[in-house]
Amino acid sequence: MDRESKSFIEEGVKFLKKSEGDILLSNLHKFFLIYTIAFCSKYIDIKSWKNKRINLYELKKEAKSKLNNLLFDSLDFNDKELESYINWMKLNPPPADTKEDVLGSIYMMILHKSKRKALGEHYTSMDLVELINKNLFCIELSKKRIIDPACGSGNFLISILRNEFENSSKDERERIIEDLEDGEFLVGIDIQELPCIVTKLRLLMEIVYYNKEVDSTLRYPIFQLDSLLTKEIILENNSYDLVITNPPYLRYQLIEESKRVELKKSYNAAVGRFDLYTLFIEKSIELAKDEGEVFILCSDKFMSAEYGKGIRGYVEENAKLVKVIDLNTIAPFNAAVLSAVYQFEKIKNNKKESAEWLKASIKNEKIILEKCGEIDIGAEWRYINENSEELINKIISNSNIILEEIASKISIGIQTTADNVFCKVMSHKFIKDNNLEGELIQPLLRGRNLKKWFYKWDGENNHKDKYILYPYVLEKGRTIPIELSNYPSTAQYLYQHKKTLESRTYFKNKKKKWFEHWTPHSFNFFEDIKILTPEIASECTFSLDVQGHFYNGTAYSIKLNENCDLDDYKYVLALLNSKVINFFHKKTITTHLESGKYRFKSPIMRKYPLVMLNKDNSKYVELVKLVNEILGGTKELKKIEDKINEVVFQIYKLERKDIYILEEYK
Repeated sequence: MDRESKSFIEEGVKFLKKSEGDILLSNLHKFFLIYTIAFCSKYIDIKSWKNKRINLYELKKEAKSKLNNLLFDSLDFNDKELESYINWMKLNPPPADTKEDVLGSIYMMILHKSKRKALGEHYTSMDLVELINKNLFCIELSKKRIIDPACGSGNFLISILRNEFENSSKDERERIIEDLEDGEFLVGIDIQELPCIVTKLRLLMEIVYYNKEVDSTLRYPIFQLDSLLTKEIILENNSYDLVITNPPYLRYQLIEESKRVELKKSYNAAVGRFDLYTLFIEKSIELAKDEGEVFILCSDKFMSAEYGKGIRGYVEENAKLVKVIDLNTIAPFNAAVLSAVYQFEKIKNNKKESAEWLKASIKNEKIILEKCGEIDIGAEWRYINENSEELINKIISNSNIILEEIASKISIGIQTTADNVFCKVMSHKFIKDNNLEGELIQPLLRGRNLKKWFYKWDGENNHKDKYILYPYVLEKGRTIPIELSNYPSTAQYLYQHKKTLESRTYFKNKKKKWFEHWTPHSFNFFEDIKILTPEIASECTFSLDVQGHFYNGTAYSIKLNENCDLDDYKYVLALLNSKVINFFHKKTITTHLESGKYRFKSPIMRKYPLVMLNKDNSKYVELVKLVNEILGGTKELKKIEDKINEVVFQIYKLERKDIYILEEYK
């Protein structure tokens, strides 16, 4: 973003927050109208704006007659707040010739984070939009009908209009504007009112900037509708040459139950605990004409997730995946799951087995693309390249077992669905202050406590390390909920939070007491020896727990079959923390996370290819010995890890070229 625009946005947000406190969207709307007038006054003679003391009646009249009679009709010339907006805008004029989304940026910075999360809203930078427009479109767009069914502040539409205007004569621009008004060029849909208004204002400003005039009766084809459920002509299937969008990311649990029911009736992609963006992929393909193009900027999680089965199957029957731009190294949003750009062509019953894989990176402050390999379109979609794929196949062929064959359980930890009550406040001091009964309190390992080989927890001295209130007792070998009357301090604490705990709707149809955990597991479950891993980590980070710690839903455990002893756990731990399994995990998992991190969940871990050796095998003995040195607190950790990797390379029969590929992979 250019410096002038960035400064204006930051100062504008400061001004609005200072003058408004909690800003009403209606006031933000007024501010945007004044911004638009100020911007357009540079290219159109708006006499009332030039006066030192502005007459609001005259300003509204002139804005309606020279800019747009509908968009500016809401200006109330008796509104005193407008005066402060005008005075500020006079002192801080809009940046000249900016291509940035000033209004959309202010909107996203003003809108409270919790509100954005509830709506699934996020911001698409103009740099990223330009990358998509310039690198992917191979068609003359002004002769195509284009829709963004989740347009937000309109960045995709604005970029397309701007590119067409820059390459057109005045007469050609007039034709483009006519097509725009008729809904035969660009169409935008959004479920929220203010983003629709922002998009209309931005279209107006683009026309003013390039044409130095505008028809004040122009109707902009931007509609406030629910793209997924509204039955309107503008949303008829097979109507558009190009569909392009960055849909909202709204997880299943944040979608209203009544709406979930409607969506499941309407969409093949509404499978399991679906995310809303997968339904937008399906809707976008439906909107496209036969052989039309679809571009979706969204999370790549659907490529391998269980809930992605529905949309992957729909694409297989109705479209061709042409290209994927992997964005995981440039982090376009402040989201846990990173994104990719998916290019589809609407072709029925396509049998294509792969698509082009490009990777975006930043060099000299510009986003560039490089070809990395292909997307393998199977039951799951995977990023692959030739050298890595050969090595993956070699690792698999030289293994003699997969993890799930020697693991009795690979399990996520306790899921309370009320961590604010059971975990987050449970410091040593809090427990003492509330006199909670000690037999119901357990030290809690979380993902943050788990390191490679070791875990670190010190609840008595570190307030960040937590305990868990575990309202269960062991009776005749069974883990059962407590009788609250037997634990008065805990009962008093839980009753304080009864409303919160009872509001967990998914408990209502289950035979659970109101104060229970959703997935409590059992005492016996935690007591066994287990290998632990954080659910999210930048590399394989497995550790050994022989003390029976409790752990929560940010971690997984691996329990080996009953015939496996402690040495077997140590041997498997060496394999899991090796460069071989680390490479396998990163190359076979699809979903990329922020900051170069990956998910470690049971579906991928259970498929780890292992080489199990007899206990008397010298390499088995050596790996166990090396792990013992690490667990014993060696000061030469890096040296011991290198030795472990050397042995593991030999076990998997890797050659020098294989090791080079493996060690060069980032």
